[in-house]
Amino acid sequence: MNKKLTLTLLAGLLAGAATAQPFQTTTVADGQFASGTAWYTMRIGNAQKYLTDNGTASSMTLKAASTLEDADLWCFTGDATNGYKIYNKQAGATKVLASTTSMTTKPGYGGTGGSTYPTLQTAASLPSGYVGAWDLAKSNKLSDVDGYFVKIHGTNYAMNDFGGIGTLAFWAEGMDAGSTVSFELVQMEAVINAANGRFTSSNATGTWHAVWESNQVSGLTLSTGVNNMTTENGYISGASGTSGTSTYTITAPEGMVVAGYSFDFVNHASNTGTETLNVGGNSYTSSSSEKHVSVSGLKERTASFTQTGSNKCVTLKNFVVVLKKSIQEPEPFQELYVTNPGAKPYRIPAIATAPNGHIFAISDYRPCGSDIGYGEVDIKYRISKDNGQTWGEEKFLANGLGDNASPQWKVGFGDAAVVADRERNEVLIMSVCGRVVCWNGNYIPNSSASNPNPVARMRATYNEETDKWTISEPENVTESIYRLFVDENNQATVKSLFIGSGRIAQSRYVKVKDYYRLYCAVWTKNEGNRVIYSDDFGDTWHVLGTINDRPAPGGDEPKCEELPDGSVLLSSRVGGGRYFNIFHFTDPAKAQGSWGTVAFSGASNNGVAVQSASCNGEALMLPAKRVADGKHVWLALQSLPTASSRARVGVSYKELASLADFYTADGYARDWDGGKIVSKLGSAYSTLQWLPDSTLGVLLEEDTYGTSGGGYNIIFKKYSIEALT
Repeated sequence: MNKKLTLTLLAGLLAGAATAQPFQTTTVADGQFASGTAWYTMRIGNAQKYLTDNGTASSMTLKAASTLEDADLWCFTGDATNGYKIYNKQAGATKVLASTTSMTTKPGYGGTGGSTYPTLQTAASLPSGYVGAWDLAKSNKLSDVDGYFVKIHGTNYAMNDFGGIGTLAFWAEGMDAGSTVSFELVQMEAVINAANGRFTSSNATGTWHAVWESNQVSGLTLSTGVNNMTTENGYISGASGTSGTSTYTITAPEGMVVAGYSFDFVNHASNTGTETLNVGGNSYTSSSSEKHVSVSGLKERTASFTQTGSNKCVTLKNFVVVLKKSIQEPEPFQELYVTNPGAKPYRIPAIATAPNGHIFAISDYRPCGSDIGYGEVDIKYRISKDNGQTWGEEKFLANGLGDNASPQWKVGFGDAAVVADRERNEVLIMSVCGRVVCWNGNYIPNSSASNPNPVARMRATYNEETDKWTISEPENVTESIYRLFVDENNQATVKSLFIGSGRIAQSRYVKVKDYYRLYCAVWTKNEGNRVIYSDDFGDTWHVLGTINDRPAPGGDEPKCEELPDGSVLLSSRVGGGRYFNIFHFTDPAKAQGSWGTVAFSGASNNGVAVQSASCNGEALMLPAKRVADGKHVWLALQSLPTASSRARVGVSYKELASLADFYTADGYARDWDGGKIVSKLGSAYSTLQWLPDSTLGVLLEEDTYGTSGGGYNIIFKKYSIEALT
């Protein structure tokens, strides 16, 4: 992003900000800046050096770089008619930037003004001949800077990086690039209450709310995830909710972080009990008396605190958030599918790369606003032919027909699981479909009362002459999948199922006739996960093990991957971590073998980096080389949210240097080596794909702008192994 665009975007954060000046003015009273004061950096000259507090020095030494400390922050009072007064945050409200109008020559330099220095002076007693007010005039001397000349009020003397030597002075003879000043909004205070914002996500009656959005600062939100907020006397009031715990998340606008926040809290008038607030690592109990909390020193775009109790309300008064520009450059990413506020949401990413290098990025598109079973859901795809640098148009892979579809299995399609063949430019997509909510599915063999959660299959094939992919119409394969789990007494051992979304794993080693083997992990509503495999690229499927196996009895949404020795890894969603189990072959060609014992991976055994969030992610194995000694190893990757809620998706990694590192599920589950956060925002499902340019593609759900509500943006990022580890 270029500098001029950055400045424009940050200035636009202030809702209703004046357009005739590059900053929002404030007021000073009783030696204090007004609440809600916006703070800016001021940069000058060709090198755009920072103005900073000169302390007691007779001149100001300009800075080449800034970490946005208080000495480098400025605010403004006044107007264009009477001039603007300029204050420094560190110096305080008693000093203003001022200068004499007497222009003096700097020895050894041409022109006048080189030894006349603007400095911070006591506002109430300026030195004789000094002026503490300034005028602005637009500058176009630097093409990539939204610039202004800052002149002593009533004169044509503009401050200048005189001679480019890093001292703030003047050049009385004119105004050029050396006198061009830019202003960038880098810190502000915003008040969270009913008057300064509105609720944008609420229950049907509009009485309880999940998201508050600021009218004062565009993009600032407070959310609880569920409808736990209301108001009392104009203040936000929140309940601990029916679950007993409510998490409040403050999200800063794009390009800024939450530097701190404070509020007073007191029991709602209807609450005579006690609620507990966990704020900044400390616990506080509510009562009928107000208490104050304050948190500072934060550096992330989001900040959270929790309330626990018996579903009573606590009112948050004088709620002030300090927002600061992020000094970290954002990682490059592409938004492939965008959920705009109030629009139909996108969910559930899937990704695959064909032998010709074409990358499929797939997502649910949900006109019904929810999962399969609640109405129309579609599957869309985009293709990149240049390692994810650019992407083709968004197209339907499977278009759900909605509630009136006949037959009903065509109502919707979602939760795509995808694989591209290793050798042929063919792609297989399996999905859940229909009008049955997964928990309500009930498969009964050979019965008209059977009502399972249906399964669909699609294929994509590539035409080299036209350089185009053809997508087949969805095919209903429900019966062939469910029949796999019918026992010798014609009884179904699985009542409802779907294949875990994301990657379908394809073997590196086992090839039967034309295709390498596929492995799919299956969610079932009775007794956890199962695993199926195909030796003909999805035409027919078989159970890995026996129909009596329960490789992860308590597992939720699962994934599969092949381990370095050809064994099959099951990775399954569970709160606070992941379940792992491993199928070892006695005869790989015949798929004969057995499952081991399921193991948990999480904080308790230094496993995958997860707190308490329950979410699905991807498991992936990659060959790698250890930098320290050049040894070739395998690298296990697992993507998941790392926060206590669906946020901060990361990729954990574990080096598999020997068989002992992965032969048992327990050994695989413990002692992971580290990880990298790939999203510092609200984020959920993710999937991984090794790309032809030897980078890792990450496709994930992210609440990029804090306003997506029922859906996410599906974003794409790339990382080298070095960056991940």
